[in-house]
Amino acid sequence: ADVDDAFFALIEFANGAAGTISFTWAGHGAPIALPGGMAIYGSRACLHGATLIRDDGSREAVADLFDREATAAERDAATPHGVTDPFGLAYLDWLRAIRAGSQPETSGVEGLRDLATAFAISESAAAGESVTVDGVLAGTIDTWQREIDAHYGL
Repeated sequence: ADVDDAFFALIEFANGAAGTISFTWAGHGAPIALPGGMAIYGSRACLHGATLIRDDGSREAVADLFDREATAAERDAATPHGVTDPFGLAYLDWLRAIRAGSQPETSGVEGLRDLATAFAISESAAAGESVTVDGVLAGTIDTWQREIDAHYGL
């Protein structure tokens, strides 16, 4: 079968910040297990699951860091009424938006943009050049997607 087993992307954000994303099914060493398998690497530390690992090797539970550093307003925003379940928080946010006649924190538009960001990685690889998320959203960048669209008559 012809499937993707790894991806690596260099990202330039609108504010000029640079980032990297990588994922693989085919790496060496111990796998990063799920749940909690995501690792985020920054300029001075790595966030692995629920643990912050600083460049000096020190480790700290993210919950302990949050408990020590977060303001009362940040705590209430993160766990309103003590709700900690991710689905419960999403529903609470959605219900509050309905009550207020406003938008939830994340919307379908945000979800679409997140998906386009993931597809931009495949589009960039297929085109062999840098691409923009806006180009993927507009359908003007479709080297990777074109074959799929043709198969489904889109």
